[in-house]
This record gives sequence, structure tokens and C-alpha cells, in this order.
Amino acid sequence: MKGKSSVLEADIDDVYQILLRFESGVFGNLGVDVVSRVQYRDLKVLCQDGVALWDWQAKRLSIYRSCDKQWQQLYPTGTSPSPSPEEQMYVDEMRYFIEVARGEQTLMYSLSDDKRMLGLLYAAENSSDRAMHINLG
Repeated sequence: MKGKSSVLEADIDDVYQILLRFESGVFGNLGVDVVSRVQYRDLKVLCQDGVALWDWQAKRLSIYRSCDKQWQQLYPTGTSPSPSPEEQMYVDEMRYFIEVARGEQTLMYSLSDDKRMLGLLYAAENSSDRAMHINLG
């Protein structure tokens, strides 16, 4: 599902909720909200053996294992639970672009990768517009 939920003067869909089912049988849910006043990025992976929760702002990965019924908190090496400046990812992105332009780095993904991603987005939008599941397999 997708749609415009704001009064922004832009001709865009600003909210996406995409339900996915992979060939392995695993389900995924992707939410995109470009109008939220609160920045957040998180990921939840659920399975019979436990749960993994990633919280971008807290810089934390929490893992619950069903076998021992305990949570474990993991933080990246050299970081603390307190969040770093949100703008750092944009600085890193600009640095990477300059390094690629100078020939010091190689691209992480190709134009064909971008084309594939846009195809997936188009399929998600088509699914919403037609109110039906789209099988990409």
C-alpha cells in the first residue's frame, strides 16, 4: 500500500507499507514514511529461534534467543549507546562519492542494481494501484 498522508505541496506518495514473502518462506515488512517528524530506522527479524531488533538511533542490536530466554545488547566497536550526530551518514556518503570520482573506491552497486531496485519499487506501486499481489518470481 502507498499513498499521500500529508499536506505537503509535492506530488508524491509519502508513505509506503510493503509486505513481502521471500522464496524461503520468510516474510518481511518494509515501511517508508518521508513525513515523520521523528527520525527513526529500525529492523525487526522474527523467527522460531528468537528475535533480532536493530535500532539505528540507539546504535544497538538486541538479540533474544529462545533457547536461553535472555536478551543480549550489542553495540558497534568504539561506540556507546548514545546516538552519534544524525548528519554523519550524509558526510560519509559525500566522502564515498568523492573517493569513487577520484578512482580511490569502487562502486558498491551498479546501474543494473539500481534498475532492479526501481523495478521492485514499480512492482510495489503497481500492486498498490491494482489492489492485488504481484509475484516477482
